[in-house]
Amino acid sequence: MAEKEVYSEQEVTEIIQHAVAIQEEGLAKGELYKSGVTRSELERIAAEVGVSPEALAKALQRTDPDATPKSIIRFRESFRRVVNGELDPNDFDLVVQSTHPMHQSRRHNSVQQIGRTLNVQSWTGAGSANVTVASRDGRTNIDVTSSPILPIMMSFYPSFITAAVMGPVISIQNPIVGAVSAIALLAGGAFGTLKLLAKNHFRSRELADKLTDAVEQHVKGSLRENLATSSAEVKNAEVQPKINVSSPE
Repeated sequence: MAEKEVYSEQEVTEIIQHAVAIQEEGLAKGELYKSGVTRSELERIAAEVGVSPEALAKALQRTDPDATPKSIIRFRESFRRVVNGELDPNDFDLVVQSTHPMHQSRRHNSVQQIGRTLNVQSWTGAGSANVTVASRDGRTNIDVTSSPILPIMMSFYPSFITAAVMGPVISIQNPIVGAVSAIALLAGGAFGTLKLLAKNHFRSRELADKLTDAVEQHVKGSLRENLATSSAEVKNAEVQPKINVSSPE
């Protein structure tokens, strides 16, 4: 099949998304890949494809980083952020302190670190979320994915058990009342689960933003400290020869 010379805007979007997915797979395998795109890089890409700076600025104002096509029932949602700068793995305690780990025991530890990647199963206040922080190649990747397990267990599961037990008992006396009661319990449990799922998604997004702010501030602070240390070392290196020259023999 001959290669195309011109692609539609929709084809370009799909190709780029596919290419990014392939690169992220390479990152998981340990291949060199720097995630995220800076504002200047985005402006350069837009200029190369003929998008005006004004149109790009308006698109950035209207774009929600987490606005993706969503179904009516969303059991999971992922919120991904990229910080320009690496969070030292020795400072991963910053992430743990900004979350609420679910379990800390010998049999189950909700905080696991493998090399430059940290995984935390965190309580959000309405459920749980899986937090992954990876620091490499000059960037820190933050991924917070809400989990549906606790919202279902806290709302629909009790309603289901109650309906399964009480429905037949009531149906002995009045089948219609028993059926209506069971349906009402299941409907209430489903409604409560949907509300908890939505709240858990919202809290997971807040957690992603909170972690991003904390990591950005820490990375910037570390950079300032490193610059100050380097500047002091340079000054000391410049002053030392002068002292040696002025010292009497």
